[in-house]
Amino acid sequence: MKNKSFALLPFLILSLFTTHSWAQKVKTVKVEATEQIEIEDGMTIEEAKYLALLKAREQALENVFGRDIYQGNVMTIDERSGEITSVSESYVKGSWVSTTYESCEKIIDSRGNVWMRCSVKGRAKALTKPPIHFLAEPLDCPDKRCKTSAFLNDEDFFVYFQSPVKGFVAAYLMMEDQVQCLMPYEGMEGGSMVVEADKEYVLFSEKQAPDYFMYTEKNMETDLLVVIFSPQDFSKPILNEDKPESDHYELPKQLTIEEFQKWLGRQRAAYEDLAVKNIVVTISKN
Repeated sequence: MKNKSFALLPFLILSLFTTHSWAQKVKTVKVEATEQIEIEDGMTIEEAKYLALLKAREQALENVFGRDIYQGNVMTIDERSGEITSVSESYVKGSWVSTTYESCEKIIDSRGNVWMRCSVKGRAKALTKPPIHFLAEPLDCPDKRCKTSAFLNDEDFFVYFQSPVKGFVAAYLMMEDQVQCLMPYEGMEGGSMVVEADKEYVLFSEKQAPDYFMYTEKNMETDLLVVIFSPQDFSKPILNEDKPESDHYELPKQLTIEEFQKWLGRQRAAYEDLAVKNIVVTISKN
């Protein structure tokens, strides 16, 4: 990501939030599962790995802790057809603590369809209450109507955000071999931004914010936007400067993927209410 400036660089999901063991008083149990997803047209191998690993982790949690409905049935009406649909809002009653094993393979079925199959093993803990559900959507203009996950080169980058409770929000971008810290950005104090309950925000539209825009050297790349929210303030990881290839823009401070995973794992273990939303975004030259 460039800061008119911050450029989003190529992303390869090498490991899905692999965390390491640390001293803690939380009781954990072993969990494991294998899941697969079909690799659809236009989907990169990296994106397929991420989605399959995420699905496997959620299934592993559900196998041990189960799933619970916490908002009942939500009724939606299609404006064109008038069709009424009932959707059950639910959550898996467990939280991932650490990964001990993960493996993925591409397979082809008898019909010629290509799938990504991933297996995961790890340790997890039970949740004592439903996770906080917040909204976070990438935008290509400073308006919530500009929602998109597919960007073109030089398009601006913002994030729509809204939470039901007061708290603290941070945002990171995971790429091929590093993670850029988008928020907090240069000049911000602390490790996050304070947000009020129910208030709508367009992150990075603040007067003092960097002018983020999308950029890639490839025909198309896949990145992972990680938005973190907690009712309690949390610290940021140690960050390093990155030297840009041009004098016309700056790069956000960064850390390695392994360092980010360790830091995020510690935060999730320390703050049970901490919630994370992972959003796959793509950038194309044309």
